[in-house]
Amino acid sequence: MSPFRVTKLTLITIKMKFKSIFRSFMLLSAIGGMAFFIGSCDKGTGDEGSIGTITGTVLDTEENPIAGVSVTAKDLDVTAETGTDGSYVLENVPVSSILLTFTAEKYQTTNVTVPASWFDENGHAVADIVMNSADAVLSGIVYDGDSENGTSPLSGATITISYGSKTQSATTGQDGTYSFNNLVVQDYSMKVEHPDKITVNNTISASTFKADESGIPAVSVNVTMYETALLPGLSINDLKNADKWYYNEYRGGNTGYPNDWSIAYMSVLDFRGAWQNQGEGVAIQIKNTEADQSNAGSLDMFDSFVFGSKLITEDNKTLTINARTHDTGNPTVFGVQVIDLTAETPAAEKVGSNQSYAGSDYKDFNFDLSKYIGKEVVIAIGTYREQSGDYYRQLVLKHIAFTAEGIQGAAHLTGDTVEGLDGWFMTKQMVRSTMPNEKSSFNAITPSDHISDDNYYKGSEGYSIFRGKSHIIQEWSFMYVSKDVEPHRTEGFIIKTNNDGNLSTTTPSSYFYFKVPVAAGHDKITFNVRTFSSSTPTYFKVTAITEDCTVEHLLPVNAPVGSEGADKCWKAAVESYTDFTYDLSRFDGQDVMITIGVFKGENSGTEDKLCFHTISIN
Repeated sequence: MSPFRVTKLTLITIKMKFKSIFRSFMLLSAIGGMAFFIGSCDKGTGDEGSIGTITGTVLDTEENPIAGVSVTAKDLDVTAETGTDGSYVLENVPVSSILLTFTAEKYQTTNVTVPASWFDENGHAVADIVMNSADAVLSGIVYDGDSENGTSPLSGATITISYGSKTQSATTGQDGTYSFNNLVVQDYSMKVEHPDKITVNNTISASTFKADESGIPAVSVNVTMYETALLPGLSINDLKNADKWYYNEYRGGNTGYPNDWSIAYMSVLDFRGAWQNQGEGVAIQIKNTEADQSNAGSLDMFDSFVFGSKLITEDNKTLTINARTHDTGNPTVFGVQVIDLTAETPAAEKVGSNQSYAGSDYKDFNFDLSKYIGKEVVIAIGTYREQSGDYYRQLVLKHIAFTAEGIQGAAHLTGDTVEGLDGWFMTKQMVRSTMPNEKSSFNAITPSDHISDDNYYKGSEGYSIFRGKSHIIQEWSFMYVSKDVEPHRTEGFIIKTNNDGNLSTTTPSSYFYFKVPVAAGHDKITFNVRTFSSSTPTYFKVTAITEDCTVEHLLPVNAPVGSEGADKCWKAAVESYTDFTYDLSRFDGQDVMITIGVFKGENSGTEDKLCFHTISIN
């Protein structure tokens, strides 16, 4: 028997002794799409260039033999097929380095190189492999967005999918279709390219593969391509998926307590190009690396910018930007552009003229959006590079606000006070024009990779670490009344009261708010929260405000601890996270503003805190 032959008895012995190692290797094989093979490990004695034989067995990841696998040797007219026991024989192959390809329906194609050193003195080599199940299908149609109706199929588009270090490509025909078969269900990166169009990048999540009628995991991804980027690096497809600017204000930087870094959430917005979270605000800069300095100047296309999708109404038709620059001698040129995606031919339209400012003092700049009343449009605020070369400029944003008439240096948004909410700084205009958020679950925990950084909220990234995580900081809005919020590194986000002796169960110290579209199955809201005292209760209250600005304070329908306090506050002292559920079903069919705030209900001798872990709606 050849010393290089791995017999079935040997393989069984290996499995018995190293079962856990083998299964770990199998798992890595399945995840990485790589072949696991058992072959000759020592240098063989076969004569290189002579004729030999390769044999082996093909198994699946459950160690069952696979029949009907086609085995081919690259550049050789030699093929074989596995039998019912999974074995194969390739005869009359040269004793040299040979690339074998294993293909089978519903399995991932696998390549294995058999080097000359695997052949023994009799010209015999062994290559046993494991193949991963791969029956998933990714398909779709690529459309020409510049055609008359934007739905004509686009031929000649190249679709490339990547997974790890591997790629596959397909090209669309006259019908614009493409298809990838025999895929493993996993995450894929997709790039769609066409010589006349802007490249489209996409991510296909493993969770999007669903079993079709035949039980095969499948996902359909259609892509529309365009000739022109409306914002740098962004196609219409990208803009259709822009973050929603639900609220009428976003703040950045420290302007003094209580409006300090802790409530400066502007950095959760989608900034592109060169930008930085700073103590003064969030700076949109001109890209100025050595490579960027050769970029041509333009007063029409932003160099760096922030953007989002916003519904414009009579209540928020004026955009106010409160900003400064750092260089008092060299002005920064900036402006606002709006893209109406419902237009026959969407284009980036300037709102007013470009602004030029050089000053260390914050200044308010108003932009009229009344042209877009009744539409949800993409709004971008950005800086322009005037010329090529070493060109450092930046615009530091402290406040982005949407109001009816514009504001000048206001600590809070101006408007009509909601009756019954005196001192809340909640206006009727805010209630009516805040956009509903259809998401159902939110978390408030700091990402684990930032948990050891005491100053993560003050660093150059700011709160951008919470983007894309359904975090309360991105999805809800915080209102300071007399007290700031506290981002806790390990516990969650905390709203708290003052400890100045001023008691009130009608005016909160601070609160979170957002607008929920109430419907059947989406009409119960649960706050998973805790306090920081087992003896002194925190007073908190959930309030619903309808579109006509009717106010109703709610009591929980499920509250394992605590009791009702004055003015519909709930008072509880609970040191472990606990669910408090509120019924919204009486608002069925309405978009309702929901607030949850803390109140100083009694003298506790300290700040009273409510710490959020998660919020869910079902």
